[in-house]
Amino acid sequence: MAAPSLVALVAGLLAVGPAIARAPNPSSQSDSSVEFSPSGPVVDPNGQAVGAGDVYPPNVKTIADQLDDQGLTWKGYMEDLGSDAGWDGGVDGCGRQATGNQADDEFEAKHDPFAFFHSLVDVPSYCRGHNVALTALAHDLRSVATTPNYSMISPGIINDGHEDDATLSYLTADRFLRSYVPMILASPAFRQDGMLVVTFDESETVAGVATGTDQVTSCCNELPGPNSPLPGVTGPGGGRVGALILSPFVKPGGLDAPGGAPAQCTSATCTGPGYYNHYSLLRTVEDIFHTRGGTDGQGHLGFAGTGPGYAGPGTFGCDVFDNFGPCLSPSAAPGAGDTASSDAPTGPRAADGSATWRTPALGSDDLRRVACTSATTCLAVGVGGELLRTSNGTSWVASPTGTGRTLNAVACADASNCLTVGAGGLILASADGGQTWTRRPSPSTAELLAVDCHAAPLCLAAGAGGTLLRSADAGATWTPQSSNATQALLDVACVPGAVPASTRCMAVGPFGDANHQQIPDILSSADGGQSWTVTMSGGVRMSSVSCSGAGATATCVAGGDRGLTARSADAGQTWHAANGTDGTAVLDGVSCPAAGQCVLVGDASHGFSGGTAIFTTTDAGQSLTKRATKATADRLVSVACPGQSTCFAVGDRGTIVASSDGGASWSSQSPGSESPLASVACTGRNDPSCFTDAETALHSVRCLSATKCLAVGNGGLIASTFDGYASSSLWSLDATPPSVIPTAKPTALLDVACGSADACVAVGQYGTVVTSSDGGGSWALAPSGTTNTLAGVTCPSASVCFAVGDQGVVLHSGDGGSTWTAQFAPTPANLNRVSCVDTQRCVAVGALGTIVATGDGGMTWSPGSTATTAYLADVACPDAAHCLAVGAEGTVLGSGDLGQTWHAQQSGVGDELYSVSCSSATACAVSGSAGTILTTADGGKGWTVQGTGTDRALRGLACPADSGCVAVGDLGSALAIAPRPASSSESAGGSGSPGPSGPAGESGPPGPSGPAGASGASGAPGPGGATGPPGPPGTPGPAGPPGGVGRAGSAGSGGARAGARCVVPKLVGKRLARARQLLNLAHCGAERPRREHAARHLPARRLVIARQRPSAGTVLARGARVDVTVRADRRR
Repeated sequence: MAAPSLVALVAGLLAVGPAIARAPNPSSQSDSSVEFSPSGPVVDPNGQAVGAGDVYPPNVKTIADQLDDQGLTWKGYMEDLGSDAGWDGGVDGCGRQATGNQADDEFEAKHDPFAFFHSLVDVPSYCRGHNVALTALAHDLRSVATTPNYSMISPGIINDGHEDDATLSYLTADRFLRSYVPMILASPAFRQDGMLVVTFDESETVAGVATGTDQVTSCCNELPGPNSPLPGVTGPGGGRVGALILSPFVKPGGLDAPGGAPAQCTSATCTGPGYYNHYSLLRTVEDIFHTRGGTDGQGHLGFAGTGPGYAGPGTFGCDVFDNFGPCLSPSAAPGAGDTASSDAPTGPRAADGSATWRTPALGSDDLRRVACTSATTCLAVGVGGELLRTSNGTSWVASPTGTGRTLNAVACADASNCLTVGAGGLILASADGGQTWTRRPSPSTAELLAVDCHAAPLCLAAGAGGTLLRSADAGATWTPQSSNATQALLDVACVPGAVPASTRCMAVGPFGDANHQQIPDILSSADGGQSWTVTMSGGVRMSSVSCSGAGATATCVAGGDRGLTARSADAGQTWHAANGTDGTAVLDGVSCPAAGQCVLVGDASHGFSGGTAIFTTTDAGQSLTKRATKATADRLVSVACPGQSTCFAVGDRGTIVASSDGGASWSSQSPGSESPLASVACTGRNDPSCFTDAETALHSVRCLSATKCLAVGNGGLIASTFDGYASSSLWSLDATPPSVIPTAKPTALLDVACGSADACVAVGQYGTVVTSSDGGGSWALAPSGTTNTLAGVTCPSASVCFAVGDQGVVLHSGDGGSTWTAQFAPTPANLNRVSCVDTQRCVAVGALGTIVATGDGGMTWSPGSTATTAYLADVACPDAAHCLAVGAEGTVLGSGDLGQTWHAQQSGVGDELYSVSCSSATACAVSGSAGTILTTADGGKGWTVQGTGTDRALRGLACPADSGCVAVGDLGSALAIAPRPASSSESAGGSGSPGPSGPAGESGPPGPSGPAGASGASGAPGPGGATGPPGPPGTPGPAGPPGGVGRAGSAGSGGARAGARCVVPKLVGKRLARARQLLNLAHCGAERPRREHAARHLPARRLVIARQRPSAGTVLARGARVDVTVRADRRR
């Protein structure tokens, strides 16, 4: 296994817990956040620092320090880190933190272990690059190269399973896992060689278990350490907790649980299978990464190591692993070696006119607020400075705001004059209905969460820390006001009055006292926001407010947590609580277009992304009617009703829904999927339209005709278009009836194939297979015989299909997918995609450079020779003589013998390549990260990089014709692509440059590639060759006539393929294992490496190339050897 990617997802991990090998002490048990004393502590024989405190000095090391010493990468991903910079110890959490958390901040300081070690936080730039917010995870998981070798994810206090309400705790933790685990499992790094561990820090109480039992107080070899007699809260340990391990290298369905008193138990400890603990997890991580030194001299820290009279906690053994280390089977995956590494350029690239958007070029990040000035004119704002507008009430376009900061609220005084506010006290103003925006001076740097201009020219803005700003000139200038609130104001509203000074306003939010106790109130003002009083303290946070009418008799309604509402009949001066909903919803948005008539939206389950909640009322919230909708399943956070019939609501993942009947029914105006579209294919090469596919929302697509395309994905979602991919019509989302896939909610469909216009098959997680015999109109669940994830499927005919998936699974169907038979592939690696020339000849690709092929309908599969361990994402074989495979960091491989042997092609990019599609044997295109599109007209000998103008990952591609492709990708993107493969003289590796002039009467020396031109007085330059990498050196021409002046022979044909000669690659700076791979791919050999003195005794994995001879780009005979000198790898 190459340097793997390991993710530990820990709920409530204590800062000094066993995951970092430090036993607790009284200070850390009380979450004191104090410096360790003494500052230079004595370390006992078991590697424990003797003293007290939980902020450790620089000489106390962690797994992060060990990984740095190995030249490996790590990151800690903390949920909600930086949302309150002052409270979290800075935006990056690297400052000294307080314990606890703000009521509107989910980050818990004590759950960020890395921030408590001076060895990690004392260099701010280093800490900022490693201790990051959880929001960075999705970006880092896009490729093997950007995924750290070790990641630790710590949920916030809402999602970490620590809620007092057990039912709610399970619900929120489960929803968190459902959001992040599929994203991790679908990542290239995990599918390549990853491991995911999900565990908890402690188990203080267990339902049905008596207090004081070992399941509560201690378990599995916990030692007390030198500083605290009771390392657990109530005993010698933290209790028994569960740990779930997911990996291509573990035994599926394995279970380890203590039972009785096995032989491994001594009077003090139990170790081995069934008795693993957190220290065992750390020791396993250290062994996986071959860490060195440690406190036991064997690479282990603290109680993860071996000490006097203590054998250590034990590494996970063959009861856990079945395809790793000592548990490796004889038919193991390809051997160790670094993944692909490329110095080639990466995107994004400027638009060149070859890509046209077929879904709106919207960000589809979370939308925070919507405001309307008429039934057809609205603005919506959200994360990343996104601002969308509609002028017809149906289609939305993006407007530039000039900022990347989150915009939290928007309000318009009239059809032209609007304001939006956001992070860092940002205030923007528009005088043309939101088309252009300018910045207004702001007296605050606090995050602004709400703005209201209904009583223009009076406008109010409110936000974090009780911030309240007032403008009397429609937002041109602002002055701060005292609200007497200590926590965030979530919404604000004013009732139009005669003059601003007598206008009545109100603000809502989770106000609190100096001890951060949440005491929800509603504040009211009778002087236009200049002074404020508490008018309601109901014990529940209110997060939205809206009024209808004018003056002192205006009716107002507020919504909040637990579905509770409050109403006022005197413009907010007095309030009365109402019954609200069923007690589970959070009402984040409310809009009242008429007295007593309101629409309320929010989250269906306590505000923890539990789905859509929509209610209507005609009596100012005294009673609510729940409204069901299939338009979205996402949380809605804001609603605007410009009239009694028309309403618009926005929410998570770019969701926009609309109602034309006062909120009774809704339709979608945006797919609302933040998930990337991933693969695309067509039923015929001449079919002008194709399906789309999404990663975590939509995963694969086929087109059944020139006008109908369908895509499958998570939760049974279907994306469809009825005008073809190249039309300007948008793709829409519908929900598959739950009866189709009983496990639709947790199941992702990852790929789809159609053997004819009617017969389609989709596959996905847990071995799911569904089939359709009417072109996607209806679907039926089919048994696959496996619970492994099925990642790829192809149907070369209406009856014959092949599916591939995790741990080398290959399935064959002869009846259109209704029944399946397992076939044997000689690999345990995860297989990602499969392509067939016909019903007998197919090629499949996957993790660690795995390629397997069959020529007999799958009766036998044989491995292909690739000399790479790069992650391979997709394969396309338009015929038996032309196959292309693509993958990590610009990897492109070509085969002319149906996958038996492969040669590297020069893509010219370093981007992750996700999908390949060919409309003919030589016309192909590739899509990838950062908007990458590559096209070729000669089967991959030369590639043209096209500019799409987007930085979104394009995860799927289909080219039904030479003249057109469709690419789909992140955030629901769909683009029509016009291929523009360059002519041979423009492609990579074209004709070589002329050699210099030779002496009179002799041939000129050879050009750098291609045969030399003829010599002699008439020796004109040779014509340019076909596209391809630089060819071999030319040979000297015959002697010219005596006394004549020979002209230099120009480079001739550059069409010689890279595989024909050794073209020396760039090796300097590469690890030795990777350098050997590059030399193999370039058909070069290597002399025995010379070692610098400091590297004389280091293992090969610790060596990098310091010098090489000859230099990169030199062309030699096939098999020629390259001299290299290696040094110690000093990278941190």
